[in-house]
Amino acid sequence: MTGSALNIAAGQVPALLGYSSKLNTRASTYKVIIDTLKHLPDTQRDAAYGLSGLLFLYLARWSLTRLERRARNPVVKRIAFFAVTLRTAFVIIFLTLFSWVYLRDKSRPYPISILGNVPSGFQHMGQPKLPTDLMSRIAPQLPVSTIILLLEHIAIGKSFARINNYKIDPNQELVAIGVSNLVGTLFNAYPATGSFSRSALKSKAGVRTPLAGWATAVCVVVALYALSGAFFWIPSSALAAVISASALHVFQKPVVELSELTWIDPTQSTPSSTSSPRPGRSTPSGRCRRSSV
Repeated sequence: MTGSALNIAAGQVPALLGYSSKLNTRASTYKVIIDTLKHLPDTQRDAAYGLSGLLFLYLARWSLTRLERRARNPVVKRIAFFAVTLRTAFVIIFLTLFSWVYLRDKSRPYPISILGNVPSGFQHMGQPKLPTDLMSRIAPQLPVSTIILLLEHIAIGKSFARINNYKIDPNQELVAIGVSNLVGTLFNAYPATGSFSRSALKSKAGVRTPLAGWATAVCVVVALYALSGAFFWIPSSALAAVISASALHVFQKPVVELSELTWIDPTQSTPSSTSSPRPGRSTPSGRCRRSSV
């Protein structure tokens, strides 16, 4: 997870600072980091939107999470929770508004990078077309990928069933995910599966039935048909800030401290350490081992 988060965050920094067109963000992570540092003098006005959005996301998360943890009133706790959850929407809305105010009287090319034209509604509904060349390339990986996705979906369902004291039928879950992906092909949709993060968010928000999925679908359809004009003014650096904050959030902290390491001296019969070795465990000579994690 930490490696993936670093890869994603490194690829978003050029867009955050406004010079993503000057380097290849799909290259190896170390190359992206080196090229990003080389192009720091090319930073554009986009950085004002991206860095301010990123700073707000972290300050809001830190302050509201602290308020939620310390508050004794359940109403305050719930308000703080929803505020933390919706902070990303606040950033996008306000930065889009500032972008519109700043750019509405200017001619192209704009001084900052924006999302641009977003197609309204469902543009590619119809019978799905299967590219035979692509199918021949991905066919060997499809069985393993499908099994992993299905196992992940069932694991998520069982986890939340255990938390909320109900049972699920794995066969019913497989039929549901199969039907949803089959119908999704008529809309050129992405393959669907379970999501730990979204399921946890909905569970904490009080969702208990699949009716929440219908509410989400209605919001998406309304946004596709009614808000595509507003999407035009979304700064690309604001999106990069949101993605970077989400990626950096999954960085894992180290669980081993240097004081917990034991050095085994091959010239001595007993290990020299500040902590006693666990009984029944052998350690190769001349190496460090963890006494506890």
